[in-house]
Amino acid sequence: MKWRMLMRVFLGIALSLLILDIQSFSVSMEKVSEPGSIKKPEEKPYTTLVEKNIFSPERKEFPFFTPSPTPGSIPKPQIRPQVILSGITLAGEYQAATIVQIGKSVGKGERETLILRPGERIGEYKLTKILPDRIVLEAEGDQFEVLLYDPTKPKTRKIVRTESKPTTVTTGLPGPSPIPASQPPSSVPVTPPMEKRESTMPITSSPVPGSERMVTTPMPTPIPQFPTPSAPPTYSPRRRVPLPATPTTTPQSHPNEPGGP
Repeated sequence: MKWRMLMRVFLGIALSLLILDIQSFSVSMEKVSEPGSIKKPEEKPYTTLVEKNIFSPERKEFPFFTPSPTPGSIPKPQIRPQVILSGITLAGEYQAATIVQIGKSVGKGERETLILRPGERIGEYKLTKILPDRIVLEAEGDQFEVLLYDPTKPKTRKIVRTESKPTTVTTGLPGPSPIPASQPPSSVPVTPPMEKRESTMPITSSPVPGSERMVTTPMPTPIPQFPTPSAPPTYSPRRRVPLPATPTTTPQSHPNEPGGP
């Protein structure tokens, strides 16, 4: 009896639900069937389909517009400093690291080699740890190590170049004598060399009858002799020898001569 009662209850509930669905469906059909309630789509020309041909070679892709982020929402990219660890000092409580900046132009008042202690900064990074073979640099959201013996970053040394001059070989052979400097003209007159003259002198040998021959013998060229300056003559004073006194004779007048006594 109980099963029959339950079956009747379930059938009643199912019939009531079915009736409610049929009523709601009929109401919706009435609303749709009302004249003027359904709107027809607007008729547009099909020229836009021709203009926007997907196979056109001049077709461009549609730009995608992304919203511009606000300045505060963009995180600044952190640039790691390019450094080389050249030395570490650990002496009791004293700890220091010697680093060399590379890939950065050193400005005025800055040094290429820096000595940092724990807690000091280089750029945006802070030195947090100093170990015997490395150091640890840390920034907000980033951390990296710098090794003392890093095979990827070999330490470069400056090459000192010395100027090499070409070697000169000197020999003991005498070189050309230097040209003497021009001397001022001397006041001693120079006699020009005499011209060669040909003298024609007949030979005293017996001439062949019917023919006469003249033989010319060149005269020797005189060698010009330049006067050599000589020392001025020295004069020694001499005593004058007194001349002997000559007796003066008075002329005698003759009586026959005019003007006589």
